Amino acid sequence: MIGLSEIRWQTHRVDEVELNVTIMKTMKHWLALSALLTTTAFAQDDWPKPSAASIAYNEYRNTNTTPTFGLSKVQALIKTLKHDQDGGMAVTSAQWNALTVAERFTYTMIHGEDENQNCDASPPIIDENLKIFAYTPPVFTNERGWSLRQRTYLANNRVAIVGLIRQMITSQKRLGANIKGTIQEINGWEFVPDLATLYKRDRKDHDLLTTMMVLMDNNRFPEFLASTTWAKLYGPDSNYQAFISANTANQDLIMQRGARFVTWKKQ
Repeated sequence: MIGLSEIRWQTHRVDEVELNVTIMKTMKHWLALSALLTTTAFAQDDWPKPSAASIAYNEYRNTNTTPTFGLSKVQALIKTLKHDQDGGMAVTSAQWNALTVAERFTYTMIHGEDENQNCDASPPIIDENLKIFAYTPPVFTNERGWSLRQRTYLANNRVAIVGLIRQMITSQKRLGANIKGTIQEINGWEFVPDLATLYKRDRKDHDLLTTMMVLMDNNRFPEFLASTTWAKLYGPDSNYQAFISANTANQDLIMQRGARFVTWKKQ
């Protein structure tokens, strides 16, 4: 298993006015989750067996949504890529510069330029559909990850990316793991009302609530930091598997707290 204390991820947190670079603790959990959350194949027969509903929800929450901006062009470009000596698969600088901002967004959402090494398979999560987790699944489950160039692009084009994600919300009515990860990456706190609206449709995708809480935690929202929910999910005794029950009371509390968080950010 990976020793989380040995993993360090550099990522970008973006403020409303200026672009600030910091260490975002969410990212170190995504690598561990990339193995933990994949229940399609299990290494040991004696592991507990999740229910059909739990397996279906695992697949659902690990699914990405694909942007349509220049999709055919980007897919054709990705097919030409070859591994470098470090396992990376990246377009050349000339190819990158030839892409529009929207095309780079599509490229970044469907392809990670860096290679990430997974840890060994972990036992499946039981009753996954009944839990609200502290962290969302990794952006990619195929041992890929964003490169520094891709993270820099997301940070430097925050306004444009917010607009592109809003277009996806309107057209697709769904946010996959890659888009939730992007919202966290750019510190997209203004998406909290959108997340709540999407969640209220069927109250199925509990990672929409998780994304709200990650944003509240990353922005150090005082009310959230003082809550028992924060202590259980992000406190000193928590871990990347932490969760709370996805009961209606917790769902409503997170959305209500999220609304107050947005008001606090606008002050």
